[in-house]
Amino acid sequence: MCETRLKKALSVAATTIGLSAAFWPLILWYLRRLTDGGDEPLGLAVLGLLALVIFKDRHLPRRPHLVAAAVCFLLYLISGFYLPPMLRSLPAIACLMFYFGYQNRPSCLALMLLSLPLVASLQFYLGYPMRLFSAEVSRWLVLPFVQEITREGTNLTAFGKVVGVDPPCSGVRILWMGLVVTNVIASLKRMPWHSTVLFNLLAMVLLLLTNSLRAALLFAPECGFLEISDTLHAATGLLCYLGAVIILIKVASWQSAVSRTRLVS
Repeated sequence: MCETRLKKALSVAATTIGLSAAFWPLILWYLRRLTDGGDEPLGLAVLGLLALVIFKDRHLPRRPHLVAAAVCFLLYLISGFYLPPMLRSLPAIACLMFYFGYQNRPSCLALMLLSLPLVASLQFYLGYPMRLFSAEVSRWLVLPFVQEITREGTNLTAFGKVVGVDPPCSGVRILWMGLVVTNVIASLKRMPWHSTVLFNLLAMVLLLLTNSLRAALLFAPECGFLEISDTLHAATGLLCYLGAVIILIKVASWQSAVSRTRLVS
């Protein structure tokens, strides 16, 4: 029995070392992105959360799927000729998920994806559309109180005052942090694939609306109609974010209770 376990442990160790060597270019790329001055070091915090999630679920059964892992590994090798590191990391992550038997833990997959240096790319591709969305929803939220408000691009205008939804206020960072928390909650509740997907979609909608509500609440101070301290300005965004997290926790608890009731009945 001990000899069998030893052989299995050596086999896993040898394969892990081999995969680490194969993924070494990606590891170097990831380490370089950690020091480029962006928000990317936050990915390490996500990896820390992922480690805690895996440690908590270490006694749950896992079923490695070696054929799927081999296919993903082959795709990773082929992608090295055509794709940039960010996209090459997708088959590499899928390979690890199948090899270690975490393919039925969608929240772990989501946390691995969120640990990638995504924030700068999300700002580049989604920043402006999200600013437009926040500006338009904010206009509708403010409209019952200020009927003269208009929107042009990402700028809101009322009484000759112009307030812009600037790039730092796009909500990309709130969306990223919110999805990290969402998938930690999904992992703690051990949500299956379909529930995790729906839960993430709900979180995205809720976080987008949260950023719009924050912009609407800060419209009067930004226009100069109301003076608030910098602390209250920052606290407004934090309270909106915490409100969204509380709603997500309530929804996850409700979904978990419904699932238990169905199992009992």
